[in-house]
Amino acid sequence: MTDATVKLGFDDNKEWYDNYFDLVDIRELLPPYSNICFGSHPTHGMKLKTAQRFDAFINYSRTDRYSDDVKKPRKDTEFYRIPIEEMKPWGYSPFFQTKYILDYLHANKKQVFMHCFAGQNRSPSMAVAWLLSREHSLDEACSIVMGGNQELAKARKNRFLFNIDKGFIPGKLDEFYARYKEVGPDLEKIVSLPPRLE
Repeated sequence: MTDATVKLGFDDNKEWYDNYFDLVDIRELLPPYSNICFGSHPTHGMKLKTAQRFDAFINYSRTDRYSDDVKKPRKDTEFYRIPIEEMKPWGYSPFFQTKYILDYLHANKKQVFMHCFAGQNRSPSMAVAWLLSREHSLDEACSIVMGGNQELAKARKNRFLFNIDKGFIPGKLDEFYARYKEVGPDLEKIVSLPPRLE
């Protein structure tokens, strides 16, 4: 391992990428959310210099954990893991956690990298959902997430609706966020209000 690489900690063979360019797909949301990016897993090839740009990483994976002994790209880097399994129901908890964490990070102008494995479904879907919680329409949210590219935004919207149709994303997300606004960050209270959200 050279001085220019730092062990990432997911696996003994995974290190921060030591090269002139990133292999990781990184997409930046449109202003005023351009402090938030999403993409594929950092171990696919993220330079240490790129990793040091971010204040926080949010990992949407069920099995790929950040360990306590990870050597961080910066001493103050924050690591979060929100367990979501691809192609299975996600429930309300990941949306609650994302809302709570991203509201805090965005309010404090932190640079955030949201990722799953390929950066194609879980992380962008959670970015869209978070924007819905901030009272953007689905069309607006998808456009912001996909950098204003309307063709990509349409594809993102279709994938989001597909996830709802298949039961991966809860169908009453709008009601969930309305309750969050009403009662605050209390997951059990939010879902328990009649009628209970399942």
